[in-house]
Amino acid sequence: MMKFKEDLEYFENDDYQIVGIPYKNCRFSMFIILPREKFTLEKVLKSFSASNLLKTLTRNVWVHFPRFKIESNFDVKNILQNLGITDAFNENANFEGISEEEFLGVSEFQHKAMIETNEFGTVAAAGSLGLSYDCYYESSETFEFIADHPFMFIIADKQFNFIFAGTHF
Repeated sequence: MMKFKEDLEYFENDDYQIVGIPYKNCRFSMFIILPREKFTLEKVLKSFSASNLLKTLTRNVWVHFPRFKIESNFDVKNILQNLGITDAFNENANFEGISEEEFLGVSEFQHKAMIETNEFGTVAAAGSLGLSYDCYYESSETFEFIADHPFMFIIADKQFNFIFAGTHF
C-alpha cells in the first residue's frame, strides 16, 4: 500500500470519495472513485457521472492507495459480430484499397489492455505517464482517502477526456 499526503483534487458525498492524482506537468490525472461502503462499487458505477469530476476542489489528502496491475484480453470479433458487423469476418469482406489481395478478411480481432500503478508512476497500455506531484495548492483541512476496497479509476486530461478507465477489486 502506497501512502502519501498531498494537496490533490478531492470531492466527497454520502456515496463515494474522489481523489485526483496529477501526473507530470499536471496535463493528466488519475481519478480514483472510492465507494463509502465496501462492496458497493456496482451501485456507484451505475450512478456515477463524469460531471462529478468537475466538483473536485484542491484539498490536503492523506492517501492510502494499493499498487496494482490489471490486464485484460477480450475478443472484439464477437462483440462486433453481435453489433451486426459481420462482413469483415467472412467472404463478403471488402478491404479494397488496403491490399492487392482479392480475398482479404479478418479472422481474429483481439483487444489487450494493461495498467500498472506503483510509487514510480503508471504504465497504461503501450503508453507511460510519470507520476509527479508538482501542482501545489494550500489547504487547511486534511481528508483521509483509504483505498482498501474495490474502486473505479479514470485517467483523464484537463478537459476530462477519458484516456483509460477501469475497476480494481
